[in-house]
Amino acid sequence: MRCTKCSADLDPTEKFCGECGQPVIDSAVPPASAGQPAERTCPNCNTHVGPNKRFCSTCGFDLTRAAQPQASVNHPAAAGTSSSSSRIALIIGAGALLALFLLGGFGIGLWMWFGGRVEKNRPSASIAGTWNCVFMSPDETERGNMNLIQNGRTITGTLLAQRGQPDQITGTFDGQKFAFNIPNTEFQWQLVVSQDGSTMKGEQQFEGQTGTLLCTR
Repeated sequence: MRCTKCSADLDPTEKFCGECGQPVIDSAVPPASAGQPAERTCPNCNTHVGPNKRFCSTCGFDLTRAAQPQASVNHPAAAGTSSSSSRIALIIGAGALLALFLLGGFGIGLWMWFGGRVEKNRPSASIAGTWNCVFMSPDETERGNMNLIQNGRTITGTLLAQRGQPDQITGTFDGQKFAFNIPNTEFQWQLVVSQDGSTMKGEQQFEGQTGTLLCTR
């Protein structure tokens, strides 16, 4: 190594020239010029690039991207807290929906049960009034009128046959079937009322024979 001023030979350990006193500067590492930025390294291919280069001459990497600040990364703990809150909200919402569904089903069941009992106990139509009845058996046919009075499920009235006095009748009506008996007799009838309420019909066994009672308005 030589002195940069007088070219005298210098020892590597010397800091000043022994001939002229010039400070020793290592020529292997030239000092950077004042105000000139140092060279950079391409972050993509590690090639040295000039301080004013915008793109790497080796791989074409945009060097201006390296100077941009990196996007902030969410802290794992914060992300975990947000995820837990979402799961809790989802569980609460699902529980609320399930509770509403169960309450709705329970309410519908109660309504159907009570409504069915009320409907069952309440006649769906009235059979009050005068009916023209025909009693038919294998050996005879008899006609007469039946006058009925209805009070809810309770039915009272008279059955007038072609012969004899009118028979007093009592019975019940459930909206579909009119069940009645004639006092002081063994005659018990159950007449099925048609959907339009225009006819009633039933059968009875008498000493092994079938008798039919048909009534129309």
